[in-house]
Amino acid sequence: MGLALVAPVLVWIAVASPAAVKPAGQLVALSIENGKVARAALQVGPSGTAVDSVVADGHNGWWVGGSFKSIDGTQCPYLLHVLPGLRIDRTWCPRPNGEVQRLAASGDTLFAAGPTISRVGSLPRKGVAAIDGRTGSVLPWNPRPDFGVDGRGLAVDGSLLYLTGPFEHIGGKARHQLAALDTRTARANSWNPKPFYTHGDPSVTSIAPAGQVVFLEGYFDGMGESLRQGFAEVDATVGRVLPFRPDGQNAVVANGKLYLLVFPPACTNAGEWVPACAKTTSIAYDLPGLARNRHWKPAAKGVFAADQRYAYAYSALSQYTEPQARETLVAMDPATGALKWRSPVFSQPTNRFVTFTLAASKTYVLVGGDFTRVGR
Repeated sequence: MGLALVAPVLVWIAVASPAAVKPAGQLVALSIENGKVARAALQVGPSGTAVDSVVADGHNGWWVGGSFKSIDGTQCPYLLHVLPGLRIDRTWCPRPNGEVQRLAASGDTLFAAGPTISRVGSLPRKGVAAIDGRTGSVLPWNPRPDFGVDGRGLAVDGSLLYLTGPFEHIGGKARHQLAALDTRTARANSWNPKPFYTHGDPSVTSIAPAGQVVFLEGYFDGMGESLRQGFAEVDATVGRVLPFRPDGQNAVVANGKLYLLVFPPACTNAGEWVPACAKTTSIAYDLPGLARNRHWKPAAKGVFAADQRYAYAYSALSQYTEPQARETLVAMDPATGALKWRSPVFSQPTNRFVTFTLAASKTYVLVGGDFTRVGR
């Protein structure tokens, strides 16, 4: 991301609703230059609904998906387009019939996924659909999964869309819960990692492609015939398991690096959250060789997204024993981890954690989460 002198850039924060109180969510603008609140909130409705995923459209606007039925009074359920001037695009409304949990974009093609989606507009689609990002029209692309797509893992890398779900057949081939599809034809390619889990069906919750390799996270004990608990590096051609075995999670690939959150053994062996889990470290590995980057000394540990300008992390202000979670978003230099800015405090009164998701473009980012207040 360049440093040309332009008008102030905004970061939009999607505020979700707590289950107990069920207020309406919001979209709150922050300045990307200093992280301060810059614009009044757009209201998400009805009460109890939230924004789950946001993706920059490449033209200084955003696509927004979630459980909402409207934003800022515009009735466009589950998926809509926000223009650069913060107005809702009233000409763009694909109308999926279920919650959009994950979005991924390839140029002007938007892929939307969610387990309750069975139709977009008037066309049947089982869990995943391709949408023209300019017009909102549903495209012919259709991989026809037998048991749908769950919306947990969805990522584009070049001409491939990686996705997860309970399917056993997708894109014209037998694939067990993981597949790579051609973004033009919807056909599955040769990539076939075959996750397994000794306690039931495996669940891959995160996919981070990085050129010749793909990093996978979730509830699994291995891939193919190789044991890998919860994290695996596989090759991007056939899904063969590779040697890399860190004790980490929250894989983020950007800027020629793999960012990971690494937990101490007392946490990973506990089977649940314990106070030792707070003593985590953030590590960056250089790609493709996965050498430890010794210049990475982050101001905050929980990197969850990165672009050419910043690596974004969260920084907890509350203790695990407190009834209300309070955290800030932290923007850091993506090469060194040096602090660039901290946001106002984000609060979640009903959980012990605040969760964030983030999608970035070259100019703007849009973050979603379950926080209910920004500021005091």
